[in-house]
Amino acid sequence: MPLAGLLAGLLATLPAHAVNFTLRDDAASATQPGVMTTGTQTFAGDKTFAGILQTDTSMRVGGSSNGTTFTRWRCFSGTLTPAAVSANTTNRNTFNAATNFIGMNSSDYMFVCPPAGMPDGVGIVGCLGTGSSIFQIIFQNYTAGSLTPVSGTYRLVTFRP
Repeated sequence: MPLAGLLAGLLATLPAHAVNFTLRDDAASATQPGVMTTGTQTFAGDKTFAGILQTDTSMRVGGSSNGTTFTRWRCFSGTLTPAAVSANTTNRNTFNAATNFIGMNSSDYMFVCPPAGMPDGVGIVGCLGTGSSIFQIIFQNYTAGSLTPVSGTYRLVTFRP
């Protein structure tokens, strides 16, 4: 039953003098509960969204004056075959973005998750965009012999300020 029908039914059973209330539809703010509007609003306290949080333009992380505004968040996934990394060195493996990685650029912040099975002694130092749909994963070999990072499906998350 809709809320309006439920309230109407409840009010009909009470004497006229027994109930006196006002429904408010003021906009919510940092100090006042209310409804979410299409205007600019500030909400206090922690919020949990159980579904998708979508933004059509940008999202600021941090304070309003010193935070970072991100205009694009993307997840990429594709098969990569890194080159061997010499003993006790780092190696920048450059990948020309295949179909699955098109759209990243050099201003993106990047995080990479390798597939399972990375050899012991190999680590990922960083990931960076070097051009339009071209990126590098920087691998470190901490051992005395040459090692090849695992081939397979790598996942990249990019954030564009």
